[in-house]
Formats: sequence, structure tokens, C-alpha cells
Amino acid sequence: MAVDRSLITRPEQALTEADEIQQMLADEMNRDGERQAFELKPPRFGISSQLQLFVNKLTNDTYKTLEGVVIFSREVSGYWIEGEKAPVCSSTDGINGIPRGSDHSQRCAACKFNQWGSDQKGGRGKACKQMRRLIVQLEQSPIPVILSIPPTSINAFDEYCSGLVTSKPQRTYFAVITKMALDKVSNPDGQDYSKVRFEKVRNLIIEEMYQVRKWRDEFQKYVTVEIEADDYSTTPSNGNGATPNSDYANEPPPWEDDAPPPETPPEL
Repeated sequence: MAVDRSLITRPEQALTEADEIQQMLADEMNRDGERQAFELKPPRFGISSQLQLFVNKLTNDTYKTLEGVVIFSREVSGYWIEGEKAPVCSSTDGINGIPRGSDHSQRCAACKFNQWGSDQKGGRGKACKQMRRLIVQLEQSPIPVILSIPPTSINAFDEYCSGLVTSKPQRTYFAVITKMALDKVSNPDGQDYSKVRFEKVRNLIIEEMYQVRKWRDEFQKYVTVEIEADDYSTTPSNGNGATPNSDYANEPPPWEDDAPPPETPPEL
């Protein structure tokens, strides 16, 4: 796959040694043989509330801010039990949850783990963790990254997008370059956490919009990538597959409720 250039234009300047090395790597990676050398996996980015940083879960590199184009946004959710890296039930559309290893689905709205107050830690939250999956093309990244923002930042993203579509001239989230930073806030129980702040850097020009259209065609598959612990975990990965909902081990999986799974998935 060809390595895309950054959307963000910079003034002309002399190439440094690091620039020349990056250009050489890009040229070599675009050779026909290298394109089949390995499957390029989309990095998953999370948030470390303790460090107030964004974290690349593949490399553990950290960033104070992220800047790029959000090419897709999707509601997702997952329910984990202790010792499991993958959720026992997850949804990549925010509507239907699919238990791991099952072909059947059930409505998320009717699931008892999706109700306020179901958090077994005794809080006001839900046992099933709702997130907003953003597919973001960052500057100088060969492919987009998967950034999952936690429930506490979903409203901030919705307000940001609403402001874009109601502005004059009208824009939307994939028609601008967005800067993301983290603010430290506290909940009513006095617990500190990181909230994502979204800021428009500038509007895209027509040539860049054509590139975004290509990205949306090519990388739509990332929207439905399986959910893992790294999608919700808020600390740098240690490679041990730590789960975000470790206190939920004694609760039965969502599909082991009063009724067995439906014979056929519910109609949308």
C-alpha cells in the first residue's frame, strides 16, 4: 500500500537527515515486494488518565496532543469479565451486541448490562462500556489509527461535530483538521480522569477532500475491527491483556439472562 503524504502543508525548508531517512524509507516501502512483506495493522490509541497523554498501544509511544482528520466516527461498546482481553459481548454499531463465539445478536437497548446503575463497582455508570471509535488519519502516518474515546468524552465530541455542521459555511468532522488534547477533570465522587478536548485547526481544501473520500472508501473496514481491551483501557499496554472491567467476573455474560439467545438475529 502506498504511503500517503500528510494533509497538513508546511513551508518549504531544507531537508534534515531525519527527513531524508523518512523519504528513503517511504520510497523503499512502496516497492512492490515490500507491499506484501507484512500486513500493516492499524494502531490502537488509548488515553492514560494518570499521565494525561494519548498512548499508541502498539508501541507505547505517548503524545500530549493528536492532530489529523477524523475520517470515521462510530458508536461501539464492550462488556468484559476478568482475565479476558476480548470482551465477552461487543457491538461495533451501538445497536446490536454479538456474544463472542456466537452468530446471534441481541438489542443493546434491552440488555441489562447497558442500563444506568449496572456498574458493579457501585457507581452510576453502565457495566457495558460505551465508547466512540474514531478512525483518524494523523500527520505522517501511513494508515489511520483507531482512537477510542471513553464515555466521559463522547458529549464533547458530539458538541464539537454539532458546531461544525451548524457553522457557516457548513462543515463536518471529516472536512476539517482536528486537534485533540486532554483536560484533567473530576467526577462527583472525586475521581480524576481525562476528558478529550476537540478543536478545529482549519478547513480542508478541495484537493484534500478528494483524498479524504479515497480514505473513507479504503479504510471503512477499520470501523468494524473487533473490540479489544486496548479500546477501553486507559493505561499503557503491558502486553498482558489486562481487562478494563476486572470487577465483573461474578456476573454472567449478557446472553445468559432469563431467556436463551434468539434463533435468528433480530431484524433491524
